Amino acid sequence: MSYQSYNNIALAQRPSLNYTSIVAQGKPTQVFCGAHSGFSLPIYNNDNEELFMSIKTPRRWDGKTNITLKVHIWLTSEEIVGNKFKLQFNWARSNCGDILSNSTASIEKEITILESKNSQYQVYCVNFSIPAATFNEGDILSGVLRRIASSGTEISGETAVFAWDLGFKRDKQGVSFQ
Repeated sequence: MSYQSYNNIALAQRPSLNYTSIVAQGKPTQVFCGAHSGFSLPIYNNDNEELFMSIKTPRRWDGKTNITLKVHIWLTSEEIVGNKFKLQFNWARSNCGDILSNSTASIEKEITILESKNSQYQVYCVNFSIPAATFNEGDILSGVLRRIASSGTEISGETAVFAWDLGFKRDKQGVSFQ
């Protein structure tokens, strides 16, 4: 699923999720709320409770503006105001002719449960900014999303990831395939 907007405005695309690893491992667990489905993320402990994704950076991206990963999650239980959860996004880039590296860059975001936003199924959006300087148009961005321990009192339940997209500011109508 992807959608586009007018020139010089963000181009948002949904990265491909690696369902094969989820099915093979049986983790993370799929959860449902009405018509919504997602994947629960308890605190990661080398237990396959993580989501792998990848996307090719669009050739219409301006190549200068940071890439934004927006993750939509819901709380699986009612939580206490002031408690926290933390997400970590590890990423790497590659392109044709590259030798893949085992190393990744890491970005972490800690979220505090807010007053009147502590109900079960409350939606939070978590944004990660990925430095543009490390990418070229057409590169593959691969990443893994995990929930890690927060710096404060942890939420009692889990988070459920149910949507995500990557935003790229574009500056061209299109370029030739290379």
